Amino acid sequence: MLVLKNNQILVSQLEPTEAELPGEPDVRLIDPYIMTDGSLTKWLEGVTIQNEMMIHSDQILTIVEPVTSLIQKYNEVLQER
Repeated sequence: MLVLKNNQILVSQLEPTEAELPGEPDVRLIDPYIMTDGSLTKWLEGVTIQNEMMIHSDQILTIVEPVTSLIQKYNEVLQER
């Protein structure tokens, strides 16, 4: 689970990557969902059909392990799609 600097909370699988050039995105988000009022919605829904996205690590405030109930909810959402 990521907390972004803009206070968005994302539940996602993460893969750190090496940026080829300075300033390029260096974290791959796989199946990112945003948590809003206790519910999970696909991040950037209605904007893209991609399920993998790249972001800059400097946009991440912190990375934490979500509670078990949130992991279960995330896995349920992934199975429903």
